[in-house]
Amino acid sequence: MKKQPFKWIEPRFVLSFIAVFLFSILSFFFADYRLALAELIVSAAVLVAFLVNADTRDKNLKKNIEKTFSQLKQASRNAVMDSPMATVIMKWDTGEIVWANSAFTTMAGEHDHVFDEKLFKLIPEFDLTWASEGKFECPTEIEILGKKYRVYGSLFHPADAEESPSLLTLNFLDVSEYVETITEFENSKQIVSVV
Repeated sequence: MKKQPFKWIEPRFVLSFIAVFLFSILSFFFADYRLALAELIVSAAVLVAFLVNADTRDKNLKKNIEKTFSQLKQASRNAVMDSPMATVIMKWDTGEIVWANSAFTTMAGEHDHVFDEKLFKLIPEFDLTWASEGKFECPTEIEILGKKYRVYGSLFHPADAEESPSLLTLNFLDVSEYVETITEFENSKQIVSVV
């Protein structure tokens, strides 16, 4: 790859270096040539130092960006892995579980081998027609081991659909206390009638 001259010089410094070199050349014709030669040497040294520093700054900037992206990737991975919300990723066509976090394995009854199992084996009454219709929320709560869950999900179709199956990400939000509170409220309403 061919490097362009002044590639690393920031635009505001280009004019400064041009001006210094022009004054050096003018000094050569209208003043002492030794002074002009000293100006050219100092200018060239400053330019080389600037280019070396610019290269180092560029490398440090790239390193910091890579470090930030790495930390962001790790943070997002940890956010999903350690999330209190049960999360599972499954193959859409087979229902086979590809990945699940620890909250899902706990919710599913501490199954040791949830991977490669069918979601419908763990939750037989679960219906996914809402996801096939493009909706992001199951219309009803589902019950798993005596707890009620609201289910949110999104269907992902990869670009190479022939080689990779579509994946469905499901998030299970425990709404047991909410449902109990609503039921208790509904059952405790006083009914008044006038006869």
